Amino acid sequence: MKKTLLLILALSSCCKAYSQKILTSWSQQNIENYTKEMYDQAQRLTAAELLQKNLNDKS
Repeated sequence: MKKTLLLILALSSCCKAYSQKILTSWSQQNIENYTKEMYDQAQRLTAAELLQKNLNDKS
């Protein structure tokens, strides 16, 4: 029972570490045609403003 529990704990730790590695690598990639100014502007929007912008951009 102890070995099974330790195995499950070890596997979940490895999965979490791998997931964090993937997420970190994605966030460091350059996104084409997306500037720092555009990112900063998007961060200042409220949830309602962001929703409205996304709806307008789709149409």
